[in-house]
Amino acid sequence: GFSLQTGPLSQKFYQAMTSKLSSGGDDDDEMSRRSYQLLALDFTSREATRLACEQNGFILQDEYDNATKWGTVEQIQLIDPKGRSLGTPYDSLTDVVDSWKPGLGFHFVVKGVQAKGMDYNLQDVLSSLDPDGSWTQEAEEKGMALPTEELLTLKDLSNEINRRCEDTPVEASTEESVFVG
Repeated sequence: GFSLQTGPLSQKFYQAMTSKLSSGGDDDDEMSRRSYQLLALDFTSREATRLACEQNGFILQDEYDNATKWGTVEQIQLIDPKGRSLGTPYDSLTDVVDSWKPGLGFHFVVKGVQAKGMDYNLQDVLSSLDPDGSWTQEAEEKGMALPTEELLTLKDLSNEINRRCEDTPVEASTEESVFVG
């Protein structure tokens, strides 16, 4: 919550959604404001989750047309501007909405996130493991084939590993049959 700036982000979402509301104080306006607060909490949670997924090598499978599909937000903990917890955690966004004010940050847990792993370029991964090129140079000197000569992505590497596992002979030899004279 704090590191992903949920407070300022939620305030921007809320302000964008409420900029057209009338300034009257009738019940319909109050219901609308509560609904917009709930939407701002949901949008902020989703955006923070998307960023967290990206930082961990995943892509969030957004379904903005169906708010229930992207994940379930639980354990919402309101935080002050310095990141300190305020009160006890809430079980859901609808529970916290009356205590939350736009701009107030929050931590949360989201479950059931639909995400998939990013496709990485195998050369980039190997370069990060061998930044000075010494491993690559040593492999070339010994005549070893490098994975990047035939495989371009981690998905290619995964497919090759699966192929090798599936193509492995299933019959096995025992010591007695191998060492027969």
